[in-house]
Amino acid sequence: MRTTYSLNSNKRKAWRTSSSIAVFLLGLFLSLWQTTDLNAQVKTMNRGLEKQKMERENDFRSIYSSPDILIVPDGMTAKSFATSLYQLSNGASRTNPASNPDLPSDLLCSNLDVIFVLDESASINNTEEASVESGVLALANALNNSGANLRIIEFNTVATQVNLGITEVNSTFITRLTNYLGSGYNSQNYNPTSSGSCIGWTNWDDALEEVQNVTGDLVIFFTDGNPTAYNSNNGNCIGGTVQAGNSSSTASTALDRAISEANAVKAQGKHMFTVGVGSDLNVNNIKDISGDDNFADNGNIFTDDYSVGDFDDLAAQLT
Repeated sequence: MRTTYSLNSNKRKAWRTSSSIAVFLLGLFLSLWQTTDLNAQVKTMNRGLEKQKMERENDFRSIYSSPDILIVPDGMTAKSFATSLYQLSNGASRTNPASNPDLPSDLLCSNLDVIFVLDESASINNTEEASVESGVLALANALNNSGANLRIIEFNTVATQVNLGITEVNSTFITRLTNYLGSGYNSQNYNPTSSGSCIGWTNWDDALEEVQNVTGDLVIFFTDGNPTAYNSNNGNCIGGTVQAGNSSSTASTALDRAISEANAVKAQGKHMFTVGVGSDLNVNNIKDISGDDNFADNGNIFTDDYSVGDFDDLAAQLT
């Protein structure tokens, strides 16, 4: 009897053990099934949210693309203003522009170091190109034989410092600058263009990084006011070092990066002065990297922050 009882007891123990394992496996299966089902639900929810976001953006753009409905501020197109409003309505963050340091009123041209930054992107059309060239020459001639030094940076998808052999503004410098703006000097030529999918974007970020590596007091930045590229460790251009494109997210990030780099330029004590060119100029963008003071109101390039095409007046102020 004891032997029989012991055998039955062992059977009951084995049954209990196998039952526990079965319950455990059933629970594990149910847990995995619930997790899989939850992941599927999350994915479906995310797809739905993304679709709703796209629909809202498309609706927003279609509603606010007509000047008859939207009151567009001076200096902005309906499209650029609608993009800005949409970014703000969705909580887009933006680096705050730093104060623009004024240059001393008693700074003499003989002690002045000037940097010209020239937008060479494909968005600069022939008329705007001619405007930039005439403005650059007018300002350079105003500094001729003054003792001032002038350095030039050109940029589209990436920025490059132009080497004219000398920096003091004299007749030789003016001749070489004129050639650079025309047929070319020493294989260098101001020529807004695009080539393939990666040459011709507007990378303010890289241009302003280059400015930080150049001696200067006054930075005069010629552009159409619409950045479309920024430096990146995982970009789609220039060996992955630049992100470029026409999307609103790229434009927003490009401007934010440019503001950060402009802040760094200002921190060096350099005075940022932007010169806007073109019919599709976004004045708010050029103000973001310089400041709010319009040269047309005050007429002082050492303390004002931007101008729109007043090349003769700017040149007269530098004379």
